[in-house]
Amino acid sequence: MKSTGLYCAFLRAINVNGSRLKMQALVKAFEIEELKQVSTVLASGNLLFQSDLPAVELKELLRATLEKRFNFKSEIFLLTIEQIASILKENPLKQNADFHSYVVISEQTGEWLLNEVLPLELLPGELLKISSGVLYWQVSKNSTTDSNVSKALARRALKPRTTVRNFNTVEKIYQKLNSILPS
Repeated sequence: MKSTGLYCAFLRAINVNGSRLKMQALVKAFEIEELKQVSTVLASGNLLFQSDLPAVELKELLRATLEKRFNFKSEIFLLTIEQIASILKENPLKQNADFHSYVVISEQTGEWLLNEVLPLELLPGELLKISSGVLYWQVSKNSTTDSNVSKALARRALKPRTTVRNFNTVEKIYQKLNSILPS
């Protein structure tokens, strides 16, 4: 299947810990570059766009523009609409109104994260599951920051290797990217 060239750059550490970037300014900065259909979803560093550039060049363009225009360094996790569709389709977690569901986005595999970094005691009802190399996490709505998983993902050694998004956010990203596709 040929790629559509539709991407989401998941930017790590946007609008947390005193770091603030206006999404409108982010969109304008990247519209000037070689990106088309630039938009964002929420104010948490989800930059959507279309480009024919190879992924390696895109990451470098994104990194350089963030540093030059905003004096901001961020880890960038770049996924195509096809990869995002696969994350949604392969979700092994059941919806539960009392729990948040997350996707741990990383260049490492879900198996690596689970086996090497996250062999932790889970809270009651908390789940970690892998499907197609992606790590999915579900935790009680009142316990996210108390979770050992949350604490492990915040450790210095793991921070630059991961970013976490709520499953509902990933669905919104996919819907917005899908609306860009020509009919």
